Amino acid sequence: MQPRYSLRFENGERQGETLPISGSSFTIGRRPGNSAQVSDASVSGRHAEFVVQPDGVLVRDLGSTNGTKVGSERIQEHKLVHGDVVVLGSVKLTLLDLERGGASAASGGGDSDELELEFDEPVRPASTPPPAREVPRAEPAFAPAPAAAAPSPVMEPSTASGDQVRTISADKVAASGKRSALGLLALLAVVVGGGGAAWYFLQPAAEGETRTVRAVEAVAGNLLERGFSFEGEGAEWEADPAGPEAFGVERGSRYSGEAGLGVFVDAEQWALARSSAVKGSGMRVLTLGGMARVRDSARARVGLELSSSTGASATTIAFGPTLEASGEFTRFEFRATVPGAFDTVKAVLLAESTAASGGAVDFDDVALVVGGDAQLTAIDEFQFVQHGSTAAALFKIDRTLFSDFHVRADGGGLGARDTTTVTKGDTGFALALAGSGRRTLSLRMDEPLLKGGLATTGSGGYRAHATEFTREGVTAVIAGSGKDQVRLAFDAPLTLRGRPEESGMRLEGELAGATLRLQTSFLTERDEAAKLARAAREAEQKGELGLAAKSWLALRDDYPFDAKVLEEADAARTRIAEGGLAELRRLRGEVERARFFRLGELYRQCRRDALAVAARYAGSEIENYARLLALEIAKDSGALEAELARTERARLEGIAGALEVGASPKLAQRVRDYLQGMAGATAPREEK
Repeated sequence: MQPRYSLRFENGERQGETLPISGSSFTIGRRPGNSAQVSDASVSGRHAEFVVQPDGVLVRDLGSTNGTKVGSERIQEHKLVHGDVVVLGSVKLTLLDLERGGASAASGGGDSDELELEFDEPVRPASTPPPAREVPRAEPAFAPAPAAAAPSPVMEPSTASGDQVRTISADKVAASGKRSALGLLALLAVVVGGGGAAWYFLQPAAEGETRTVRAVEAVAGNLLERGFSFEGEGAEWEADPAGPEAFGVERGSRYSGEAGLGVFVDAEQWALARSSAVKGSGMRVLTLGGMARVRDSARARVGLELSSSTGASATTIAFGPTLEASGEFTRFEFRATVPGAFDTVKAVLLAESTAASGGAVDFDDVALVVGGDAQLTAIDEFQFVQHGSTAAALFKIDRTLFSDFHVRADGGGLGARDTTTVTKGDTGFALALAGSGRRTLSLRMDEPLLKGGLATTGSGGYRAHATEFTREGVTAVIAGSGKDQVRLAFDAPLTLRGRPEESGMRLEGELAGATLRLQTSFLTERDEAAKLARAAREAEQKGELGLAAKSWLALRDDYPFDAKVLEEADAARTRIAEGGLAELRRLRGEVERARFFRLGELYRQCRRDALAVAARYAGSEIENYARLLALEIAKDSGALEAELARTERARLEGIAGALEVGASPKLAQRVRDYLQGMAGATAPREEK
């Protein structure tokens, strides 16, 4: 029997493929073992579950990194109906219900296949841009192909109002559940706006005015060959579904050829576009270059999104410098080092508003080529690799130790990343941050480090972490063991949060300082740990158990860099503490016996024993417990002695009275003198 429900891929490598939802539960993820495996790097190992129910299908997010959306809304659970669009990371799928016309939807018919586009009103600066003219270019890192391969410039009429810029509403794109490939959007825009396009071409030029259309110049070795100039169906760029605005392929955004990529971003809005994926392996240096125009209250950044198909490294966006508003097309160039662990690269174009009035950003002739020197700093086998100046990762040979290291300004938008300058020292790397104010450090400790453990030091000493945590007053993070150990130290304490992410642990915390220290060599610290361990063993042999416990604690808090010694320290501290607690439990039993039988001498012996325990365990918690017990014994013993003294005085008073009546005054006086001496002997005295 054919399943009632199925999912159709709307983008990515499996675009157009339809998967029947078999069984009552159907999981999708990047790892084997799911009902359906998707290799896209934005999809988590076990990303989402689809549960067939009598009245529809329930989609449930399984704790994914990039989240699950229905339309443009991020969800944890949601009941789906026919035609709903589910977004897993960046992969879009449409739910098809056979009883509601799922078959026709899958073949391209039905209302659910209509792509609804919303064109905003054209937004232009107050002044009309001047006619296009040749812009001087700096020598790029990539060379154009031979001139013979490029068409000659042509002349076309110009309108007095200039080219019209249109943007495509992001929420309309998301609601349609269709491909976000901007080439398709451009094609539909031309169909919808065919009348406007015809008007544009048939309009006569303004008096005395002509417009030159620059020829598109191919770039040798361009990895974005099909989509670099946004011409025709070659514009294979996708809009970020989370963006409130979306780039569109427009005539008014062009620098050369027939079209460019542009967007108008209003107050507090942004738009991000990604190129098609570039596959590769091995250490590479990639240069992203092209033409950009930023106008009014907008700014732009270009960058590279690096991802690993195996999940060994966290997906990272490395941004280049900010492109500020100038009103003219200018050339940009950004170079980034891509280690072999990142086998998929996408070019990223970002536009953000800077004020309430918003502004426009246009891109054209975007090229990505291989070449240049790797940006890395190495100490022994450790390589601190910088992807540009805003993102980094730490490698050891071919293993990722941590990745997606970046510092972002709070409230500064997607592209608000601090520049990090790294210098090499004797025992590690010094990291200097260029920004100021409230900033958040973010990085992922990857699996090779986590296998050796993850811990923090700070207020309260050393503390190990295996699951999600939040800790205040952290001064350093220690991860790994042996030769794969690192310590990231902060120049001011911070509150650090950790949460599992894929096979690693994401760490984030608000920075107060401007420098960090990444230590990779611990020879001196391990020597100090060895000295403390020897001192602790000797103290324990001498019976100085408090000194031994104190030495082991100092080793654990200050020099936790040798796993075997650290294990010995924990075992010794546990042994010493348990021994001290056992002695105190025995003493408490004796105190209870003294209290029951009203034995003053046993009270006094118990107090002496408690003070002896405090002396042996001096400097430890056991000392505190023993001294508290000694005070308790002194209080109970004093009360007993006072009661016994009162009884004895009453007895002696009776004897003295009888002697006085019996005409024995001398003997009676001797009893009175004894009573007086007894009163002085039982006067309260300070306990030590």
